[in-house]
Amino acid sequence: MISVAEKIKKINCIFRNELDKMVIITIESEGIERVIPAFGCLEFKAKADAELKVYTYEFVTMCLSARIHCLELLA
Repeated sequence: MISVAEKIKKINCIFRNELDKMVIITIESEGIERVIPAFGCLEFKAKADAELKVYTYEFVTMCLSARIHCLELLA
């Protein structure tokens, strides 16, 4: 169980794009939105309870591919 103090504290996170195409990641609560190239990575700080959303493109449509809690991306 995550305490309230741990939710407020920002943690170091790393997201690695393991796909062979670019993705867009967003963390709404942190105001982060980035394009990550194929096999690229991004280091960032976020609250432990923040949620990272990964979007991929299929033809001309952007699709939500994954939701990952930042605690799982602990660096």
